[in-house]
Amino acid sequence: MLDIVPIHDGLCAEVNGLNLGEEVSAEDFKSVHQAWMKFPVLRIRNQDLTDENLLAFSEQFGPLDRAPRGKAGEGVAPQDRGLVT
Repeated sequence: MLDIVPIHDGLCAEVNGLNLGEEVSAEDFKSVHQAWMKFPVLRIRNQDLTDENLLAFSEQFGPLDRAPRGKAGEGVAPQDRGLVT
C-alpha cells in the first residue's frame, strides 16, 4: 500500500510502499505525480534499481532530455548510456 508522508514543513514528502524495481501501477504513479506537484522533493528510500527500472519510471513523467556531451547540440539519450555505475 502506497503511503505519502509530508516532512520538513511541506518541503518534502516520503513515499513508502513503492518498489521501483517492479512495474509501477497507473494508480500508484498518479499518486506519486500528485505528490510531486505538491512537494518539491520526494524521498523514495531503499530502492535497488537497474538502469532499465530507472528509465521505465522516469519515462512515465514524459520524454527524457538528452544529456549534453561533446560539441554543442550533441547529446546522448538516457537509454544509450549507463545511468548507474
